[in-house]
Amino acid sequence: MWCWRTSRSVSLKPSAMTYSQKLKDPRWQKKRLEILNRDEFTCQICKDTKTELHVHHVEYKGEPWQQDNDKLVTLCKHCHEVITYLGLQPYDIKGAFKKKTSDNRGFTLNIATHESDKIYCFWFSDNSKELSILSSSFVEQCYNLLK
Repeated sequence: MWCWRTSRSVSLKPSAMTYSQKLKDPRWQKKRLEILNRDEFTCQICKDTKTELHVHHVEYKGEPWQQDNDKLVTLCKHCHEVITYLGLQPYDIKGAFKKKTSDNRGFTLNIATHESDKIYCFWFSDNSKELSILSSSFVEQCYNLLK
C-alpha cells in the first residue's frame, strides 16, 4: 500500500488488511497461480476453460495463502456462484453440464449432487450476473443429460 505522507510503499500486517486486500497480496497471488496450474486452468466442476476462473476455498482457516493446496480448487465464476448459492462444496457435485443457449445469449449450467440425486439447473445471461433456477420440466431434461 502506498503512503502519501512518506511517499513509500507500506506493508500492512495481515490482521490489518481487508479480505479484498488479502486477495491482492503477492503471497495469495502466488498460491492462486499454483492452484490454477495444478488444475490446468480448468473448472473442476464443469470443465470450462474459457470462463473467468476463481480459486475456491473449501474452508477458511488463517490467511488465504496459508491454506493447504488440497483445500483449494479451481472453479469457473458460474460454478463458484452456484455452489455458494446452494451452500455446497465441489465434492458434493456428482456431475455438471454447461451448454450455450440456442440464441447464444447465455447458457445453462446443470448440476447433479450426491445428496438424494437432486438436480439443479441454472440459466446465466451473458449480459447479467444474475442466475435463474429453471423449471421442473427442464430439470427432467437435465437429469437425463447427467445420467
